Amino acid sequence: MQRSMAALLVLVVTGCGRSGDPIPPDPVEGGSRREGAGLSGEAGGDGGSELVAMLRGAPTEAALDATTRVELAPSMWADVGPSMPPREHPPAINGLVKVVATQGSLAGKGIAIDHVWIVKGNDVWEATDPPESDSQDPAYTDAQGVARNRPDSPEFTIALRAGPPWGAEGKIFVVVRIVTPGGTAFLLRAPEQPIATVE
Repeated sequence: MQRSMAALLVLVVTGCGRSGDPIPPDPVEGGSRREGAGLSGEAGGDGGSELVAMLRGAPTEAALDATTRVELAPSMWADVGPSMPPREHPPAINGLVKVVATQGSLAGKGIAIDHVWIVKGNDVWEATDPPESDSQDPAYTDAQGVARNRPDSPEFTIALRAGPPWGAEGKIFVVVRIVTPGGTAFLLRAPEQPIATVE
């Protein structure tokens, strides 16, 4: 992953596990964001042992506010069926990543996810502003026609398409950065899990 380790480490340290922190600086070099990401993420070689250790140390459950606690519920898969022309690389990982409440409710909380990492070993794939997809009403959009989660939805879902080309072998873990309407941000991690296969 060709980008500044210092910027990413600031991002992780600032956001990790604490509700109430200010939003960390944009980690993308040059300050430009990749709009509509999830389609334009980057897969790196060695993601950097310090970065991987920090992502691995993100909490698996966190307090959103005084009444609500949340965790991640990802569903990840790779299409291993035949393709024409034949693939030059292993199939990409796709999936849905849900933020679900373990206590209280997410309805009306107005959260967003502005950054997602997928990690396998020391390899890190990342994307900014991943597209949303309401799990109960996938056709729902905002006034501009952009797919969103319904404000009253009990969970918050993002869709990952054309993710890292790692195939279905081994295990991965997923980390997201959640941003609240008040401008605070924190990281949340789903533990390592296998990748399902579809054909």
